[in-house]
Amino acid sequence: YLPNAQIVKMNVTIEGNSFYGDKWRISEVLRNLISNAIKYLNPTIDNPFINVIINTTQNEAKILFEDNGIGISKDMLPRIFEMFYRATESSEGSGIGLYIVKNAIAKMGGEIEIESEPNKGTVFKITLPNSI
Repeated sequence: YLPNAQIVKMNVTIEGNSFYGDKWRISEVLRNLISNAIKYLNPTIDNPFINVIINTTQNEAKILFEDNGIGISKDMLPRIFEMFYRATESSEGSGIGLYIVKNAIAKMGGEIEIESEPNKGTVFKITLPNSI
């Protein structure tokens, strides 16, 4: 439903044990991260991608979410999960997507980290407990 979604190559790798958790919250996290990666793809490159690598153990799931979009400058990163904060003027969003992501992960007992560099892309590292 987003412009340019059809040109983004989506790579998904899932390895490990079965994972049990809050399906609705996990879907909301992935939906927000995927839509952001599409909205903020780098228009100057020929191969926009989203990589999602999920590795589960009996105790946890580690999710690596990576894109090669426009990235986020280092000075913006400390505020990126604040409600209504938008890291770019070109944003059409309301600034609540990453706030929702962080809170959903926290409610599941997990953690999220972000690494980003302008014109290189963004990586989110998520750890969630396996609720077996």
